[in-house]
This record gives sequence, C-alpha cells and structure tokens, in this order.
Amino acid sequence: MNEEVRTADRRGGIFRIFDAYIAKDTATAPPAPTTPMCGIYRIGQSINDHYSSFSAATADLEARGILCDVTFQIGKGSYNEQVELGTVE
Repeated sequence: MNEEVRTADRRGGIFRIFDAYIAKDTATAPPAPTTPMCGIYRIGQSINDHYSSFSAATADLEARGILCDVTFQIGKGSYNEQVELGTVE
C-alpha cells in the first residue's frame, strides 16, 4: 500500500513543499522545480514566505524563467542587500 507524505524542505532561503511516496520502505521525491515561475511569491522572514532574501528570489527567477506575470510581495523587515536582475526569459 502506498502512503502519501507531505514534507517541507528549506534550503538556501527557498521553501518548497513536495510529496514523497512511500512504497515497500522506499521514499522518492520529485526533483527540484524547474518549471517557469508564474504568479505571486513572497519575500520575508516568515516560514510561510517563499524566499527569505531578494538574492534567493532573483536567483530562482533567473534559473527558472517566467511563464506569466510574476509579482514579489515584500514582508515587513530590514533587507540589507543589493541585487541586479538581468534579462529573464
């Protein structure tokens, strides 16, 4: 019998939730998302935010590209960083 398990992974300021499927004492997880970004993402210090820094958000944006409009909502806090965003396709 397969059992679906929800797990969370927070590395490099990127918070992702993915499904792991357990069958016969083995677990597999899908690869990191490489699909283009689309929608609203939050930058902030809360565990519910997608990114903890502007640099993490822009690195993901440049790596994944965009499919439709992408909006970054900024949570309250101090951000001491500079980012340069190149062309995103």
